[in-house]
Amino acid sequence: MAWNPGLLLKDHSFGIVVTTLGVLLLCPDALLVRLIQGEGGSDWSIAFWRGMLTGIGLVLIYSMIEGPGAMRRFVYMDRWVVLATITMGIQALAFILSLANTTVANTLIIVATTPLFTALFSWIFLRETPPVRTWVAILLSFLGILIIVYHDLESVHMSGDLLALVTAMGLGITFVIIRHRKSVNMLPAMSMGKLLSGIAAIPLAAPLAMTDLGLGLMLFLGLILLPVSFALIAWGPRYIPAPEVSLLMLLETVLSPILVWLALGEAASVQTIIGGLIVLFALIGNSVLSLISNARHVHQVAPKPAPIHIRENRAPTLTKADSVPEDRC
Repeated sequence: MAWNPGLLLKDHSFGIVVTTLGVLLLCPDALLVRLIQGEGGSDWSIAFWRGMLTGIGLVLIYSMIEGPGAMRRFVYMDRWVVLATITMGIQALAFILSLANTTVANTLIIVATTPLFTALFSWIFLRETPPVRTWVAILLSFLGILIIVYHDLESVHMSGDLLALVTAMGLGITFVIIRHRKSVNMLPAMSMGKLLSGIAAIPLAAPLAMTDLGLGLMLFLGLILLPVSFALIAWGPRYIPAPEVSLLMLLETVLSPILVWLALGEAASVQTIIGGLIVLFALIGNSVLSLISNARHVHQVAPKPAPIHIRENRAPTLTKADSVPEDRC
């Protein structure tokens, strides 16, 4: 029997706790990547170790969560699982290369637009028309990204910004695949995608070129921190709506650049702050309005309790024929 600690808490509360914990564990990711780079880790070496170790860690966690028969379900492959694996691998590789070529703030702000790309691709491929609020959020987010990218047009950060955009689009396509094909399990697709990104990095990687400290940080990041974080984040949406997950994911967008700034002094530019605030405003507004709309819908469709009719408890009237014979008194 699969382990389900959600039974110990109300489903919604459990989903909030699980997702928040997963996002908080993910916040040091960019900082650790920067520290590993300082210990001799090249971009492709980090991509190799991060992909292989995280993929292995996710396989182990999946086996623990799903119980007996997990590996048989894990290796099930159809064209949709293969496509999700490829898009996951591309975005995983693009994320590391983005961090190597631009600031942490730029990367995470652009990647934070993933839910909007998901809505956009759902409209294109699944014919699901997003509400007006989502279109407004998409336009505002693109404006924020444009401000960030325009500032970097003539700098070395331009390629990193574009790779962050590839990351967001890759994740968006993956989520559309999973939404379209319910048989595609998020965790196996994620783990195989990570393994694929690690394999793709092998030709340009020098895995043992970093220091012992760098290898130790890499093992901690890839084998423990990221698998646990990704597993929790993938688990949370089973219990809470997608807009709430999107709001909680913004914690990383805010906290991770702050950690890097406090530890390494890597500050965001004024243009990044302005563009980032526009993106955050758009994402938060869309998620909050979506939650309000969902709550109203649930209230409207909830069945009304049937009226309770109280009968007057009257004693039956006895006729003479019904009266009890005196000789039985």
